[in-house]
Amino acid sequence: MNCRKAERLISRSLDQDLKPGKEKCLLEHLKECSECRQKQEEYQSILGLLKDTASLEPKPYFWTRLKPKLKREQSYESWLIWKKWGVRAIPISLVLLVLFASLVSYFGPSEQKELSRAEILLQNQNPFADSLPLLEEGKIENENIHLIFTSINGENGARRYFP
Repeated sequence: MNCRKAERLISRSLDQDLKPGKEKCLLEHLKECSECRQKQEEYQSILGLLKDTASLEPKPYFWTRLKPKLKREQSYESWLIWKKWGVRAIPISLVLLVLFASLVSYFGPSEQKELSRAEILLQNQNPFADSLPLLEEGKIENENIHLIFTSINGENGARRYFP
């Protein structure tokens, strides 16, 4: 047994609150350890001094003056409980709010916004990718116009003018 545990057991033995099995362990430790024997003697001398002093009687009307003060303190206690809870709740709620906001921003749906031409150029993408289909449609129209004009031309390829 170490001295720290023995000191606790000494304190309990002076209060007559020591179990019989622990008492044997304490006595064995006290036989071996002179420091713990000295502490036990000191504790016993302090206890003896405290028992020798006569208990003081309170002044007259002590209890009649004390009771209203105790009632006032009890009324303040409920407010203090809420105050203690509120002081602890503020940082906890702020931490939870930051955690929630970071989770929403990380796991939230990602919206793809439409980029401007300058942003597309900055990202090394082809800015004319949207216009390529339009240019291809223009080739078809050019071919159709070419066919129309060749049909209007005569067999010799001379143009006809209509007055």
